[in-house]
Amino acid sequence: MLDENIETLPDITLPSVFGLHSNAEITYFQLFADTIWKDLLKMQSTGGSGGGDGNKDAHIVSVA
Repeated sequence: MLDENIETLPDITLPSVFGLHSNAEITYFQLFADTIWKDLLKMQSTGGSGGGDGNKDAHIVSVA
């Protein structure tokens, strides 16, 4: 019976459920995308010589 109730819940929770304006969802996704880009840029190799992080790209690929 509990499984049936869980299946009836919506997959996406709208901001209005929490008493927020619909623009709150837009702001959330903008911040989320910004965070992803910043994290990707941090993982990007700098292309400089020396320093010992020549395997940085290989490490990122293996983790991914």
